[in-house]
Amino acid sequence: MSTRLSVDLIFLGLIAAVANWIAHAPADPPARAAYLCTPVIVVAGAAAHLEAAMDDDGRTVAPTPPWRFDPGRACLRVITSLSEDLGY
Repeated sequence: MSTRLSVDLIFLGLIAAVANWIAHAPADPPARAAYLCTPVIVVAGAAAHLEAAMDDDGRTVAPTPPWRFDPGRACLRVITSLSEDLGY
């Protein structure tokens, strides 16, 4: 099997897996938002922890300021409003 064909099959498998994951989302808008935004919340949390670890100078880390953008909350808000608007 050629490398090009292998890469294409992996890409198609990835698209199929994502489509299947989205198809299994619950019907209730808040539950759908929580289900679909879980990867965003996990990655954002890992990025915040990594940022704090890389910026470590021996002092305690201050709490996250309230004005800082929170991708998890933004994702939940957008998916909930889209689900309600589209009637899913």
